[in-house]
Amino acid sequence: MPTAECVRQLRKLKKPLIASGGVRSGLDAAKAIAIGASAVGVALPILKAYDRGGAAGLREYVGRFVTEFKIAMFLTGSRDVDALKGLWIDGYRYPTVGQARRHARVSC
Repeated sequence: MPTAECVRQLRKLKKPLIASGGVRSGLDAAKAIAIGASAVGVALPILKAYDRGGAAGLREYVGRFVTEFKIAMFLTGSRDVDALKGLWIDGYRYPTVGQARRHARVSC
């Protein structure tokens, strides 16, 4: 079963969930948190980055991961990780505060 589906089904338990299977990028991490994960695990990509490029390769991977995560937060209007949590609920994307404000300005 895909990690996203596991998180979707288990989030109703209201327990901390760690999404780790298939998380390769900051965008993957942001998506996992948006559907209900409390944290993400990225052991395999970190080990591969270190194996391919040593400490420099690891720094590059982590830097890219953080940048991708920050971009995802910016694009969703999430000021912090708590704002990112729960944006996707059962296939429906709830608007962020930033989107609601923009919509209110345009609609009035």
